[in-house]
Amino acid sequence: MMSKQPTSFNPPTDRQSLLDQCKPIILYLEQHFGCKGTGEPYEIQLEKGRQLYKQYYDTLRPVPLSRCPYCGQINAFPMDIEGIDGLWWCYADKRPALDGSQLCSHFLTLLGAMKLHYPLHHSELQVEAGPEVPFVVPKLIESEFVQATVSSVPVGKNTAYPIFYYSEVKPDLRFIYDRSWEGTLCYLHPLDAPNPEEGLKMPPMWGSEYYMRLDEKTKMLLAAEGIPYEGDFDLAPWIQTGKLWWISSEDESLELHNTVDDCPYLNLPGIRATQYIVDGTNRYHEGREALYSNDGKIWMTEEEFDSSQT
Repeated sequence: MMSKQPTSFNPPTDRQSLLDQCKPIILYLEQHFGCKGTGEPYEIQLEKGRQLYKQYYDTLRPVPLSRCPYCGQINAFPMDIEGIDGLWWCYADKRPALDGSQLCSHFLTLLGAMKLHYPLHHSELQVEAGPEVPFVVPKLIESEFVQATVSSVPVGKNTAYPIFYYSEVKPDLRFIYDRSWEGTLCYLHPLDAPNPEEGLKMPPMWGSEYYMRLDEKTKMLLAAEGIPYEGDFDLAPWIQTGKLWWISSEDESLELHNTVDDCPYLNLPGIRATQYIVDGTNRYHEGREALYSNDGKIWMTEEEFDSSQT
Protein backbone atom coordinates (compact mmCIF):
# COMPACT_ATOMS: atom_id res chain seq x y z
CA MET A 1 0.00 0.00 0.00
CA MET A 2 1.12 3.55 -0.63
CA SER A 3 2.60 5.22 2.41
CA LYS A 4 0.04 8.01 2.46
CA GLN A 5 -3.53 7.12 1.63
CA PRO A 6 -5.11 9.81 -0.57
CA THR A 7 -8.64 10.91 0.15
CA SER A 8 -11.49 10.33 -2.28
CA PHE A 9 -13.52 13.49 -1.89
CA ASN A 10 -12.76 17.11 -2.68
CA PRO A 11 -13.98 19.18 -0.97
CA PRO A 12 -14.20 16.94 2.12
CA THR A 13 -17.70 15.47 2.28
CA ASP A 14 -19.71 13.81 5.01
CA ARG A 15 -19.51 10.57 3.04
CA GLN A 16 -21.31 8.36 5.54
CA SER A 17 -24.24 10.74 5.88
CA LEU A 18 -24.53 10.89 2.09
CA LEU A 19 -24.49 7.09 1.78
CA ASP A 20 -26.99 6.70 4.64
CA GLN A 21 -29.41 8.92 2.72
CA CYS A 22 -28.70 7.37 -0.68
CA LYS A 23 -28.83 3.62 -0.06
CA PRO A 24 -32.45 3.34 1.17
CA ILE A 25 -33.55 5.28 -1.90
CA ILE A 26 -31.57 3.01 -4.24
CA LEU A 27 -33.06 -0.09 -2.63
CA TYR A 28 -36.57 1.41 -2.83
CA LEU A 29 -36.14 2.20 -6.53
CA GLU A 30 -34.81 -1.31 -7.25
CA GLN A 31 -37.74 -2.94 -5.46
CA HIS A 32 -40.35 -0.79 -7.20
CA PHE A 33 -38.80 -0.59 -10.67
CA GLY A 34 -41.43 -1.49 -13.29
CA CYS A 35 -44.19 -1.86 -10.69
CA LYS A 36 -47.63 -0.49 -11.45
CA GLY A 37 -49.00 2.25 -9.28
CA THR A 38 -45.66 3.61 -8.12
CA GLY A 39 -46.78 7.09 -9.16
CA GLU A 40 -45.69 10.22 -7.34
CA PRO A 41 -43.86 8.58 -4.39
CA TYR A 42 -41.60 6.77 -6.85
CA GLU A 43 -40.90 9.97 -8.83
CA ILE A 44 -40.13 11.89 -5.66
CA GLN A 45 -37.67 9.24 -4.50
CA LEU A 46 -36.14 9.08 -7.99
CA GLU A 47 -35.46 12.82 -8.08
CA LYS A 48 -34.15 12.82 -4.52
CA GLY A 49 -31.85 9.92 -5.41
CA ARG A 50 -30.55 11.74 -8.49
CA GLN A 51 -29.60 14.77 -6.43
CA LEU A 52 -27.75 12.73 -3.78
CA TYR A 53 -26.14 10.58 -6.46
CA LYS A 54 -24.89 13.68 -8.28
CA GLN A 55 -23.56 15.15 -5.03
CA TYR A 56 -21.60 11.94 -4.34
CA TYR A 57 -19.99 11.74 -7.78
CA ASP A 58 -19.43 15.50 -8.18
CA THR A 59 -17.16 15.52 -5.13
CA LEU A 60 -15.35 12.28 -6.02
CA ARG A 61 -11.82 13.35 -6.87
CA PRO A 62 -9.30 11.67 -9.22
CA VAL A 63 -6.78 9.49 -7.32
CA PRO A 64 -3.24 9.07 -8.81
CA LEU A 65 -2.87 5.35 -9.45
CA SER A 66 -0.77 4.75 -12.57
CA ARG A 67 1.75 6.15 -15.04
CA CYS A 68 1.36 5.75 -18.79
CA PRO A 69 4.16 3.61 -20.30
CA TYR A 70 3.92 5.54 -23.57
CA CYS A 71 3.91 9.23 -22.58
CA GLY A 72 4.93 9.01 -18.90
CA GLN A 73 1.95 11.00 -17.61
CA ILE A 74 0.58 10.13 -14.18
CA ASN A 75 -3.03 9.01 -14.55
CA ALA A 76 -5.57 9.77 -11.83
CA PHE A 77 -8.99 8.13 -11.82
CA PRO A 78 -12.06 9.35 -9.87
CA MET A 79 -12.90 6.55 -7.46
CA ASP A 80 -13.98 5.96 -3.86
CA ILE A 81 -11.08 4.55 -1.82
CA GLU A 82 -12.72 5.17 1.56
CA GLY A 83 -14.38 1.75 1.50
CA ILE A 84 -16.28 -0.75 -0.65
CA ASP A 85 -19.58 0.45 0.81
CA GLY A 86 -19.44 3.49 -1.48
CA LEU A 87 -21.70 3.92 -4.51
CA TRP A 88 -18.64 3.66 -6.80
CA TRP A 89 -18.46 -0.07 -5.95
CA CYS A 90 -22.16 -0.80 -6.54
CA TYR A 91 -21.96 -3.43 -9.29
CA ALA A 92 -25.34 -2.91 -10.95
CA ASP A 93 -25.07 0.86 -10.79
CA LYS A 94 -24.50 2.72 -14.06
CA ARG A 95 -22.01 5.42 -13.18
CA PRO A 96 -22.68 8.91 -14.51
CA ALA A 97 -20.18 10.73 -16.73
CA LEU A 98 -16.97 11.02 -14.66
CA ASP A 99 -14.10 13.50 -14.78
CA GLY A 100 -11.41 12.09 -17.06
CA SER A 101 -9.32 15.27 -17.26
CA GLN A 102 -6.37 13.64 -15.47
CA LEU A 103 -6.20 10.66 -17.83
CA CYS A 104 -3.84 10.77 -20.80
CA SER A 105 -4.94 10.20 -24.40
CA HIS A 106 -3.51 6.65 -24.30
CA PHE A 107 -5.86 5.53 -21.50
CA LEU A 108 -8.00 2.57 -22.52
CA THR A 109 -9.61 1.14 -19.38
CA LEU A 110 -9.25 0.33 -15.68
CA LEU A 111 -9.65 -3.19 -14.29
CA GLY A 112 -8.63 -4.41 -10.87
CA ALA A 113 -8.41 -6.93 -8.05
CA MET A 114 -8.80 -6.69 -4.29
CA LYS A 115 -7.53 -8.53 -1.23
CA LEU A 116 -10.40 -8.20 1.21
CA HIS A 117 -9.91 -7.53 4.92
CA TYR A 118 -12.26 -9.38 7.25
CA PRO A 119 -14.67 -8.70 8.82
CA LEU A 120 -16.16 -7.20 5.67
CA HIS A 121 -17.64 -3.72 5.62
CA HIS A 122 -21.36 -4.47 5.45
CA SER A 123 -23.27 -2.96 2.55
CA GLU A 124 -26.80 -3.60 1.34
CA LEU A 125 -25.64 -3.04 -2.25
CA GLN A 126 -23.97 -5.71 -4.39
CA VAL A 127 -20.23 -5.04 -4.69
CA GLU A 128 -17.92 -6.41 -7.40
CA ALA A 129 -14.35 -6.27 -6.07
CA GLY A 130 -12.62 -8.40 -8.71
CA PRO A 131 -10.41 -11.40 -7.83
CA GLU A 132 -8.12 -11.36 -4.79
CA VAL A 133 -4.94 -11.26 -6.90
CA PRO A 134 -3.92 -9.12 -9.92
CA PHE A 135 -4.47 -10.42 -13.44
CA VAL A 136 -4.40 -9.36 -17.09
CA VAL A 137 -6.98 -9.88 -19.84
CA PRO A 138 -5.18 -11.61 -22.74
CA LYS A 139 -7.77 -10.42 -25.28
CA LEU A 140 -6.78 -6.84 -24.44
CA ILE A 141 -3.07 -7.02 -23.71
CA GLU A 142 -2.22 -9.30 -26.65
CA SER A 143 -2.75 -6.37 -29.04
CA GLU A 144 0.57 -5.02 -30.33
CA PHE A 145 -0.61 -1.52 -29.42
CA VAL A 146 -1.63 -2.22 -25.79
CA GLN A 147 0.36 -2.25 -22.53
CA ALA A 148 -0.79 -2.31 -18.90
CA THR A 149 0.35 -1.30 -15.41
CA VAL A 150 -0.44 -2.76 -11.99
CA SER A 151 -0.16 -0.91 -8.67
CA SER A 152 -1.80 -1.03 -5.25
CA VAL A 153 -3.84 1.34 -3.11
CA PRO A 154 -5.79 0.95 0.16
CA VAL A 155 -9.59 0.93 -0.17
CA GLY A 156 -10.65 1.22 3.42
CA LYS A 157 -8.88 -1.69 5.15
CA ASN A 158 -8.67 -3.68 1.91
CA THR A 159 -5.71 -3.83 -0.49
CA ALA A 160 -6.75 -2.97 -4.04
CA TYR A 161 -4.76 -3.59 -7.23
CA PRO A 162 -5.68 -1.13 -10.02
CA ILE A 163 -4.74 -2.43 -13.49
CA PHE A 164 -4.62 0.31 -16.13
CA TYR A 165 -4.61 -0.44 -19.86
CA TYR A 166 -3.13 1.96 -22.40
CA SER A 167 -3.13 2.02 -26.19
CA GLU A 168 -0.11 3.34 -28.11
CA VAL A 169 -2.31 4.44 -31.00
CA LYS A 170 -5.40 6.54 -30.42
CA PRO A 171 -8.11 4.10 -29.23
CA ASP A 172 -10.94 3.90 -31.75
CA LEU A 173 -13.80 3.16 -29.37
CA ARG A 174 -17.35 3.16 -30.70
CA PHE A 175 -20.71 2.73 -28.99
CA ILE A 176 -22.84 0.33 -31.05
CA TYR A 177 -26.20 -1.24 -30.28
CA ASP A 178 -25.81 -5.02 -30.23
CA ARG A 179 -29.05 -6.86 -31.03
CA SER A 180 -27.85 -10.20 -29.68
CA TRP A 181 -26.92 -8.51 -26.39
CA GLU A 182 -29.94 -6.19 -26.47
CA GLY A 183 -27.83 -3.31 -25.28
CA THR A 184 -25.22 -0.75 -26.31
CA LEU A 185 -21.67 -2.11 -26.24
CA CYS A 186 -18.34 -0.39 -26.75
CA TYR A 187 -16.12 -1.86 -29.46
CA LEU A 188 -12.37 -1.33 -29.79
CA HIS A 189 -12.18 -0.96 -33.57
CA PRO A 190 -9.12 -2.73 -35.06
CA LEU A 191 -7.09 -0.74 -37.56
CA ASP A 192 -7.41 -3.35 -40.30
CA ALA A 193 -11.10 -4.24 -39.87
CA PRO A 194 -13.69 -2.71 -42.23
CA ASN A 195 -16.54 -2.91 -39.71
CA PRO A 196 -16.59 -1.69 -36.10
CA GLU A 197 -18.50 -4.85 -35.08
CA GLU A 198 -15.37 -6.87 -35.88
CA GLY A 199 -13.58 -5.14 -33.05
CA LEU A 200 -13.16 -6.30 -29.46
CA LYS A 201 -16.14 -5.83 -27.19
CA MET A 202 -14.74 -4.00 -24.19
CA PRO A 203 -15.00 -5.62 -20.73
CA PRO A 204 -16.76 -3.89 -17.82
CA MET A 205 -14.70 -1.41 -15.88
CA TRP A 206 -13.57 -2.38 -12.39
CA GLY A 207 -16.38 -2.52 -9.85
CA SER A 208 -19.15 -2.16 -12.44
CA GLU A 209 -21.00 -4.07 -15.14
CA TYR A 210 -20.42 -1.12 -17.50
CA TYR A 211 -17.44 -0.04 -19.56
CA MET A 212 -16.54 3.66 -19.57
CA ARG A 213 -15.02 5.35 -22.63
CA LEU A 214 -12.93 8.52 -22.36
CA ASP A 215 -14.41 11.18 -24.62
CA GLU A 216 -11.52 13.13 -26.14
CA LYS A 217 -13.45 16.39 -26.55
CA THR A 218 -15.20 16.63 -23.18
CA LYS A 219 -12.60 14.64 -21.18
CA MET A 220 -15.50 12.83 -19.55
CA LEU A 221 -15.89 9.08 -19.05
CA LEU A 222 -19.11 7.82 -20.66
CA ALA A 223 -20.77 4.46 -19.90
CA ALA A 224 -21.85 1.51 -22.05
CA GLU A 225 -22.46 -2.15 -21.17
CA GLY A 226 -19.44 -4.46 -20.98
CA ILE A 227 -18.62 -8.09 -21.82
CA PRO A 228 -16.53 -9.98 -19.19
CA TYR A 229 -13.47 -11.98 -20.26
CA GLU A 230 -11.27 -14.54 -18.54
CA GLY A 231 -8.12 -13.28 -16.85
CA ASP A 232 -4.56 -14.62 -16.76
CA PHE A 233 -3.02 -14.58 -13.27
CA ASP A 234 0.47 -15.58 -14.41
CA LEU A 235 1.93 -12.08 -14.73
CA ALA A 236 5.63 -12.92 -15.18
CA PRO A 237 5.48 -13.71 -18.94
CA TRP A 238 3.67 -10.45 -19.63
CA ILE A 239 6.32 -8.49 -17.72
CA GLN A 240 9.13 -10.31 -19.54
CA THR A 241 7.64 -9.50 -22.94
CA GLY A 242 7.33 -5.79 -22.08
CA LYS A 243 3.52 -5.78 -22.01
CA LEU A 244 3.01 -5.29 -18.26
CA TRP A 245 4.68 -2.78 -15.93
CA TRP A 246 4.43 -2.64 -12.16
CA ILE A 247 4.58 0.14 -9.57
CA SER A 248 5.92 -0.38 -6.06
CA SER A 249 3.28 -0.33 -3.35
CA GLU A 250 5.06 2.47 -1.44
CA ASP A 251 6.14 4.62 -4.37
CA GLU A 252 4.21 7.89 -4.50
CA SER A 253 6.11 8.88 -7.67
CA LEU A 254 4.52 5.89 -9.46
CA GLU A 255 7.76 4.85 -11.16
CA LEU A 256 7.33 2.03 -13.68
CA HIS A 257 9.30 -1.25 -13.40
CA ASN A 258 9.56 -4.19 -15.80
CA THR A 259 11.65 -6.67 -13.80
CA VAL A 260 10.38 -10.04 -12.62
CA ASP A 261 12.71 -10.93 -9.75
CA ASP A 262 11.56 -8.17 -7.39
CA CYS A 263 7.95 -7.78 -8.55
CA PRO A 264 5.64 -7.83 -5.47
CA TYR A 265 2.55 -8.87 -7.46
CA LEU A 266 3.66 -12.33 -8.61
CA ASN A 267 2.25 -15.59 -7.24
CA LEU A 268 0.12 -13.95 -4.57
CA PRO A 269 -2.24 -16.29 -2.69
CA GLY A 270 -5.95 -15.75 -3.02
CA ILE A 271 -9.16 -16.32 -4.95
CA ARG A 272 -8.63 -16.24 -8.73
CA ALA A 273 -12.22 -15.50 -9.59
CA THR A 274 -14.50 -12.47 -9.30
CA GLN A 275 -15.68 -11.73 -5.76
CA TYR A 276 -19.20 -10.44 -5.24
CA ILE A 277 -20.05 -9.08 -1.80
CA VAL A 278 -23.73 -9.19 -0.89
CA ASP A 279 -25.13 -8.49 2.59
CA GLY A 280 -21.74 -8.88 4.24
CA THR A 281 -20.85 -12.18 2.54
CA ASN A 282 -18.27 -12.79 -0.19
CA ARG A 283 -19.62 -14.90 -3.03
CA TYR A 284 -17.30 -16.08 -5.78
CA HIS A 285 -17.51 -18.56 -8.64
CA GLU A 286 -14.79 -21.14 -9.08
CA GLY A 287 -16.45 -24.25 -10.47
CA ARG A 288 -19.37 -23.66 -8.12
CA GLU A 289 -20.62 -20.76 -6.06
CA ALA A 290 -19.40 -20.43 -2.48
CA LEU A 291 -20.11 -17.93 0.23
CA TYR A 292 -17.64 -16.50 2.69
CA SER A 293 -18.98 -15.18 5.98
CA ASN A 294 -17.83 -11.76 7.14
CA ASP A 295 -14.93 -13.34 9.04
CA GLY A 296 -13.50 -14.81 5.83
CA LYS A 297 -14.43 -18.46 6.44
CA ILE A 298 -16.40 -20.55 3.97
CA TRP A 299 -19.97 -20.50 5.17
CA MET A 300 -21.82 -22.71 2.69
CA THR A 301 -22.03 -23.45 -1.02
CA GLU A 302 -24.53 -21.67 -3.24
CA GLU A 303 -26.57 -24.86 -3.49
CA GLU A 304 -26.69 -25.17 0.31
CA PHE A 305 -27.66 -21.51 0.60
CA ASP A 306 -30.52 -21.92 -1.90
CA SER A 307 -31.73 -25.04 -0.06
CA SER A 308 -31.75 -23.17 3.24
CA GLN A 309 -34.11 -20.57 1.76
CA THR A 310 -36.81 -23.12 0.84
